[in-house]
Amino acid sequence: LRIAQQSFGKSIISTEFKGRRFMVIGSEVFDVGNCKTFHEVLPEYLRILLGERWIKKELEKELVMRHPMLQWYNAMTRYQRESMQGLSRVQTGSNIGAISALLGLSYNLYLMAHNSELQEKLIKRLKDLNQFLGAHYEIQVAAYCIQAGFEITLEDENDPNSTHCEFAAKNIKSGRKFSIEAKARTHGKNSGA
Repeated sequence: LRIAQQSFGKSIISTEFKGRRFMVIGSEVFDVGNCKTFHEVLPEYLRILLGERWIKKELEKELVMRHPMLQWYNAMTRYQRESMQGLSRVQTGSNIGAISALLGLSYNLYLMAHNSELQEKLIKRLKDLNQFLGAHYEIQVAAYCIQAGFEITLEDENDPNSTHCEFAAKNIKSGRKFSIEAKARTHGKNSGA
């Protein structure tokens, strides 16, 4: 049942203590406040990763000039205010593209941190508008591999003596190993392609 719900990879580890939710992600314990569902935890985890200082700086900008992640977050909170009857109980609602994008990215980052490692360098690339699409795609590919039953090991891209793929993937059942290079086709002058 767990594999059917969560795919392969480590189980979600979460507990409630004195009205607060705590989650183990990788080797760290996170206080995610009064979240009742995993879907509530994901945006909180993303906020932790991005850092309050960076978020505050982005929120000072007009909405259309903010980083896409903060535009998605704005769309989610606006939808919650307009559609939900109070936030004190668990409710269901329609999914919109911005919410799907925000939760998908947050979940993929969670999968990487919980099952492998999440490098600060990757988070910095995610925050950089010129590198956002490539970093987002790389995170998505790594998460797909984890969900499909692969252990991933990130490559040391700082080693200038040789070229590197983004990560190595080893199938947990067969033991077969693959080198993964994740490249997304993007358009525009700031795509970095």
